[in-house]
Amino acid sequence: MESATATRIPQKFRKLVKSTPDIQNVPPLWSDVNGCFEFEDPNKANLLNERFASCRQPCNSHCVDSPPPIDTGDFPEPITHAEVLNALKHVLVPGKACGPFLFSSDLLSYSGSEIIVPLVMLFNTCFFSGVFPSCWKTSYVTPIPEGSLDGT
Repeated sequence: MESATATRIPQKFRKLVKSTPDIQNVPPLWSDVNGCFEFEDPNKANLLNERFASCRQPCNSHCVDSPPPIDTGDFPEPITHAEVLNALKHVLVPGKACGPFLFSSDLLSYSGSEIIVPLVMLFNTCFFSGVFPSCWKTSYVTPIPEGSLDGT
């Protein structure tokens, strides 16, 4: 009896799938709890989740330990507008070489407060994601010999 039921369900399933041509993604799934096919995407997602969660094996010695819980005090404070403004006022030296990024110190200092908000957003995004553009990690180094430039 059990094998007859097992063979009838796939036949019913095939017939059901062929009769509903508008199905786009996951076909209807059989729910043992409800005793019928589920057509709604959230219900199908829950059925798949329950199925794969039930197949999960307990973790053995080959599994990596869970990371320690994160303390909210570990996160630094975000960079503020005042800090960026202070850096633009005191760190930038007029006439200094711009390097590979091609933003001269004059451009940054003359742009005034309009550039503060985008810079704060950019710096905080990089800071909290831990991803810094590779071009920020390069620089031009030009050795300047002491004394005269005359080689004699």
